[in-house]
Amino acid sequence: LLAVSLGAGWQLTFGPYVADYSRYLPRSTKESATFWATFLGSVIGSQWSMTLGAVVAAAAGDAFLSSQVSFIGELAGGAVVALGIYLVIVTGKLAVNCLNAYGGLMTMLTTATALTRTAHVPQRIRTICVGGFILVSVLIALLASKDFLENFRNFVLLILMAFTPWSAINLVDYYLISKERVD
Repeated sequence: LLAVSLGAGWQLTFGPYVADYSRYLPRSTKESATFWATFLGSVIGSQWSMTLGAVVAAAAGDAFLSSQVSFIGELAGGAVVALGIYLVIVTGKLAVNCLNAYGGLMTMLTTATALTRTAHVPQRIRTICVGGFILVSVLIALLASKDFLENFRNFVLLILMAFTPWSAINLVDYYLISKERVD
């Protein structure tokens, strides 16, 4: 049940990205194309890595729990392969965190512009918001690193509790109330 909940939570967390980035698509883009590209990209992208992680963790047992990234690197064998794995991990983390910083910026700016009724936010303010978002994220990561897996699991479950009703409200609004007509 925990694994299914974590997998569902993982998928639900991509909802804000769909909302953020679908607005940049041409109006002629079919909704079904957006849905399937998002769904398949999210499912395929996460499923292979979650499956690999589950297989490695099951095979390794307690050795995996002490240092997951080091274990994967050592499992690869040679230094060149391990370096390649580390580079893939770092690149993936950077890409995701750039998206997260953008999403955090958009959330802060949407709230601020709604409250202040302004349409333009200077680049200096946007830069400060992204920097602040990254700083807070790094501080949370450093403080949570002692019991990372426990904290991460609890965080994902917290997100699941927030995103499940959020997703339900958005889907009901989009399909039943707004009838797929959203500006």
